[in-house]
Amino acid sequence: MGRLETSSQYVSQSSPGSAPMPADGLQHVPPHSIESEACVLGSMILQSAAIDIVVQITQAEHFYRPAHQTIFQALLEMRNARKEIDLVTLKDELARRDQLQPIGGVEYLLQLVDGTPSAANAEYYARTVRDKAMLRELIVAGTDIVREAYGSHDETSDVVERAEQRIFEIATARIGEQAVCLKQLLERTFEQLQENDGQLLTGLPSGYHQLDELTAGFQSSEMIILAARPSMGKTSLLLNILEHM
Repeated sequence: MGRLETSSQYVSQSSPGSAPMPADGLQHVPPHSIESEACVLGSMILQSAAIDIVVQITQAEHFYRPAHQTIFQALLEMRNARKEIDLVTLKDELARRDQLQPIGGVEYLLQLVDGTPSAANAEYYARTVRDKAMLRELIVAGTDIVREAYGSHDETSDVVERAEQRIFEIATARIGEQAVCLKQLLERTFEQLQENDGQLLTGLPSGYHQLDELTAGFQSSEMIILAARPSMGKTSLLLNILEHM
């Protein structure tokens, strides 16, 4: 099995598709894992079914190296077009797009495959790539927040709210990453309907018909969290539900 190049070789400015060095004046290389990125792509080439797992976790822009972004996007589009995926078909697709040489040629594609220990670990590699990208986003957001705090003439509450929003967007990026097979959802739904003799309302009704249609009522053992910014009506809503019950 071939040996994967070291990170320092990958980020060299002379390497094809190298990631740009920091432009913010800081003498730090942003968090990244070139090895994990390479293993994600190698897994996708070796086992096209791994693409279905990877796309639930990471995106093209999460890759640090532009060349890796290019290869990832090509693989994703090939999968969506139901094309066969292997080294030859990927090489032809990249050549058709005039992207083969910029990413390092056939030799680099071979290196990706040879350097991947196992396609079975694609999910782990993808999570590492995603997490490193989140750290980079956090650094950018933090830098912007510091700059705005120093130079903004807006109300302090507005500056704080914008800072909270930036961090919140990064923190919630991981929500919804787990996909569930439609067949499993349908089987679960039919089981619930059979258990309750076909009744759609199986729990405590809230009194709000559209909400009850979505939830089938408040179910036993569920923990329900009602969240919103201040003065949005949370207390009034809960009091109305409580009065109805």
